[in-house]
Parts: sequence; structure tokens; C-alpha cells
Amino acid sequence: MKNRVIRNMRDWKTMTRPAMMGDGVKYKSHPHKTGVMTVKKTDKERHTEDALRKSETHYRELLDLAIDGILLGSHEGMIIEANKHLCTITGVAQEDMLGRHISALPFTKECLDKSPFRFDLLQKGKTVVSERTLIRPDGSEVSVEMRTKMMPDGTYQSIFRDITERKQQEEELRLKNLVFDVSIAANSIADIEGIIIEANDAFLHIWGYPDKEEVIGKPIHHFLNNQAEAIAIVTALDKTDKWEGEYTAKRKDGTAFIAHGIATILKDKNGKRVGYQSAVMDITERKRTEEALQNFTATLETRVEAYTREIQSSNISLLETTARLRDLAEEVIQAEERERKRLATILHDDLQQLLVAAKMKTHRIASDADIPLMRLEIIELLEKSIGVSRNIVMDLSPPILWDGGLMMGLSWLCRWMRENHGLTVEVKGPEDCETSEPINILIFRAVRELLFNVVKHAGVNRASVEMDQPSANLLRIVVRDQGCGFPPNISEKFGLFRLRERIAYIGGTIEVESASKQGTRISFTVPLNPSTPLQDAYVSGDIIEPSPSSDPGLIKYRVLVVDDHEMLRHGLMELLDKENDITVIGVAEDGKQAVQQTRMLHPDIVLMDISMPKMNGIEATRIIMDEMPETCVIGLSMHDQAEMRRAMHEAGAAAYLCKGEPIEDLITTIRRFPPVRK
Repeated sequence: MKNRVIRNMRDWKTMTRPAMMGDGVKYKSHPHKTGVMTVKKTDKERHTEDALRKSETHYRELLDLAIDGILLGSHEGMIIEANKHLCTITGVAQEDMLGRHISALPFTKECLDKSPFRFDLLQKGKTVVSERTLIRPDGSEVSVEMRTKMMPDGTYQSIFRDITERKQQEEELRLKNLVFDVSIAANSIADIEGIIIEANDAFLHIWGYPDKEEVIGKPIHHFLNNQAEAIAIVTALDKTDKWEGEYTAKRKDGTAFIAHGIATILKDKNGKRVGYQSAVMDITERKRTEEALQNFTATLETRVEAYTREIQSSNISLLETTARLRDLAEEVIQAEERERKRLATILHDDLQQLLVAAKMKTHRIASDADIPLMRLEIIELLEKSIGVSRNIVMDLSPPILWDGGLMMGLSWLCRWMRENHGLTVEVKGPEDCETSEPINILIFRAVRELLFNVVKHAGVNRASVEMDQPSANLLRIVVRDQGCGFPPNISEKFGLFRLRERIAYIGGTIEVESASKQGTRISFTVPLNPSTPLQDAYVSGDIIEPSPSSDPGLIKYRVLVVDDHEMLRHGLMELLDKENDITVIGVAEDGKQAVQQTRMLHPDIVLMDISMPKMNGIEATRIIMDEMPETCVIGLSMHDQAEMRRAMHEAGAAAYLCKGEPIEDLITTIRRFPPVRK
């Protein structure tokens, strides 16, 4: 037997009711006595004490094994017990919970304000169930269902169930239901027997049912106008699990409409079919619109056919007129070419012969020692006259093309380029190639223009010309150099535009292969028997011959020539390109083209005619100076009128000249202004 010593009043108060002490002895306190009390334990009491200890151990094990959080609290709301799972749910250690009020758990302020603890209901014996949100110390949120009940001894017990996953599933289901309900498509769900078990408002609206109860429980085929269509849809679903198409549906009032639907099979998590789901749109109006559009298209096609016949008739008349105009143009062109040839013959047979004879007679005078030195100078002048005459003949219509053929003419051209411009040209091709005189002239002038480009822009002193005949009616010429080359997007700045137009006009083609510092290869083909008169292609293509000393490094002024008279444009181009420091980079025949070319080519100088179609030179000058004030515009006119001069200066022109003035005055005027490009 053991003794228990009661030392103060507090010990007495703690024993005002039976209590189980640590040694298992049961005491009953006495409020009026103090001192030492000796208690004896019987065998029955010891046995009871062991049983209680085992019961308490079993109770705690059950608490810790519970899958829910369990909390025991006093009637004041103080926590006196909590199992391990509650600590896991809340993220709070057990020692931090015990002895604290229930409200100290990490509930969100919103849930406490919305649903405060109802101790009043607990005291009335009611079970209080509420959903609350906790924020763990790590910041994560957890949703719990809290079920609380007052125990017979005045304490209460709360069970916390983690419903976070369930809440997420409920939210996902809510969103899916929301999409289902608010969709503009008529959505419905049927069970595996084909009976409708759910439908949204759009379904009721499209089919004309005021209440969902009239729809639920009806089979799918009830809403189709044709039972065979319903069977076909279900059969397709059974085979592929999905169907999409159109069918005729039936409204509540019996009227029909055209529906476009998509249907799928619903399966459970084991893959077993449990029902059908469909989404339907009423496309009746769309079908009517499509039918009306088809009718309109058919009518339109009829009208187009009628208009086409009218246009074809007009085109035939226009083609006949064009053919007559082409014949007239051909006659004019042939007359011009005959005149060129006649002039060349006169220069060759008459003027040159006379000059040679004069030179021979002058030589006899020069042999006399008493003749002044001036007579020797006459001989030199006559030699220059002969040279000029020969150049005129070669430029108008080279006689060698008439007598020797194309290959001999190209060989002469290559020799002439070496003698006059220091460009060594290797020429290859068949000697027996039979070509007409117009073809010879076209190819000769095209090759000469390309070789002039090599002299002016390539920066090399060698080039090659190759000619072959890939087919019976096709001749191909390739001009190649290993010079500095140029980007393809600026090829038209090197005079290739006019050449391309002339060759394309007779059905030929031209290909340009070039890149900076990688040389240039230009290949063009011409038909030997073109359908288009060749005179149209080559007569208008006057060649601009650079001066023998032309050097790309010396060129300072890049000039754009604007004039509506072709002969004047070509004349200015030829004269200006004779100057070492001036090159013509483009031409325009009216004010609109002048503005476009200036935007694209950015010339230093624009020689601007005043009177032109579409847009005059004054308006074109004003636009150019507004957009590109660094450009220098020089006005040209046939009349030296004060009003015209003043208008050009007000538009921004830097100078104004009369076309009748010497070319030297124009060149001097150009050189007065600093070039844009340094």
C-alpha cells in the first residue's frame, strides 16, 4: 500500500471528484480536512486500473489510425486533444495546438466571418456541419468539412475531412455543366438505350419546347423527322463512336428544320458504353442562303457568258484594228530603215570616197616643201572626217552585216571594242548560221549594248560572246564577264530594261545571272522566224556608246532624262554618256514616270521637260523636291519664257535652260551642282 501526501488546498480541489491518478489509486477528497492521507489499493482496484490504461492506449491508437482529423475540446472551445491526421491536414504541430482556442487554427478570415462557430447550437445537442478553408504554414490551401458535436461530459468533438479534391472535382463539373447549359448549340445527353436524360436551354429553344420535363425521358428518334436517319446515325455511332452530318429534325409543333449535328459515345472509366452526347445547330437559314447563292451564281454565269461573247466580239474588232495599225507601223519602220540604209550608202559610197580623194590630193600638196604647215593640218582634219563618217555608218547600219553575215559582224565588233575601248572580247559561234538581216541587226545591237555595259560598269578588260542554236528556230547568245557584278534587283539601272522589252516583243527571252563581285552572265534567245515584225524591236533601240575613256570610278553625276519625245531623250542620252563623269541611269516620258523613276533610282540630276502628257514638268518637280530635296532638277523647254522659268524655280528647280542652247551649256550647268553621291 502506498501513501499520497496532500500538501495544499489546490491538491484538495483537484480531488473534489473521483479521479484516476498515475498510480491507478482512486481518491476522494475531503473539503474540511488537511494533512496526510494514506490510501490502500485493493487487487480489484489494481485490475481496474490496468484495464483503464489498456483502454486509453487502444483509444489513442484508434485516433491516430483514423483517416479524418479528430479534435477534442472543452466547452469553452480550448483544444485538449488532436490526432496526427489533423496535424497533417492543418500543417500545425500537435504541441502548437493543445491548450489554444479552436479559432487559432489557420482558418481563412472569410470562412470565419461567413460561418462563425455555433457553440449555442452545440449546447442544444445539435451536430454542426460546415465547410471551411485552411491555409497551411507553407501557403497551400485545403478545404475541409468540419462536423462538430457536444459530448455528454460537456466537451465537444470535431471531425475534419479533407474535401479539397472533391471541391476541385465539383468546380470542374460546375464549369462543364455551365458550358453545357450556356452553349448556343442544342446539347443533349441520352442513356445507352437512347433515352434523353439531360438537355440545355438551346435544345428547348431550337425544338420549341417550353419545359425540359417535356424532353427528358423521350427517345432520340422522337426529335427526328425521318426514322431511317435516326437508325443510320445510331448505326454509325456503334461502328466509329462518332458521327457528324446533317439530318431533318422535327419541332414540337411538327414543323421540320435542317440540323447539323455532332454525336459521340459516352464511356465510363472502364471503357464501357453508357450513353450518347450530341450538339446540334439549326442550319435551315444557312441552307436557304446557299441555295440562293447557287441560283445567283448560275444567273451570274449566264450573264458573264453573254458579256464574254460581247467582249470577244469587241476584241475581234479591236484585233483587226490593231493588225491594221501594226501593218501601218511596219511600213513606217521599214521606210525608216530603208532611209537609214540609204543614208549609210551615201556616206559610204559618196562622202567617204570624196574625203579620201581630197586627202590624196592634199598629200601631193604636202610634198612641196614651200607649202605652209597649215596644209598638213588639213590632212589631219580630213582623216578625222573620214573616221567620223565611218562611225556614223557603223551606228546607222553596219555594212559588214550586209556583206559578211552575223558572225563576221560580231567578230568586227569585238575587234572594234578592243581598239576603241581596250576591251578584249572572245567570240565563239557557228559560221554557217543562216539568219535574216533584221535578226542580224537586232543581235548586233544587243551584243554591242551589253559590251558597252561591261566597259562602263564591270571594271574589267575582258569579256566573251558565245552563240549557239539550241533548236531549229531558236538562236541563243551569251555575254559573260568576270567583273564586279551587281545585285539582281537593280539590273534595270544598267540599260537592260530596253533590251528586255525589245527581245520580249518578238517572242524572245533574256536571263540575267549576276551578284556583287561575282561577275555577270546575260543570256538571251531570239526566234529565227518571229511572228512579230522585227523592225518594231530594233529600230527604236538606239545604242548609247560610252566614250573610250569611260571609267566607272570617274562617274560623279547620275542623270535621269525626262522628255516625251523619244528622239530627244535618246539624243541627250548619247551626248551625256560621252562625258567621263556623267552617266544616264534612266529615262521617263512623262511627269508621273519621272517621279516613280526618281524614287527608285535616286539620281543626282533630273533633266525635266516642261510640257508633257499625264503630268507636266512643273508638278513633277514640285513632288520630287518635296520628297527628295537633295535631288537637283534642271528644267528644259523649247521656249525661253519668263513665266515658265519663274514657275519652274518656284517648284524647286535649280536651273532652267532652253533646248536650243549648245550641249556644252547643259553639261556646264550640270557640273555647277555637287553630286548627291560622294
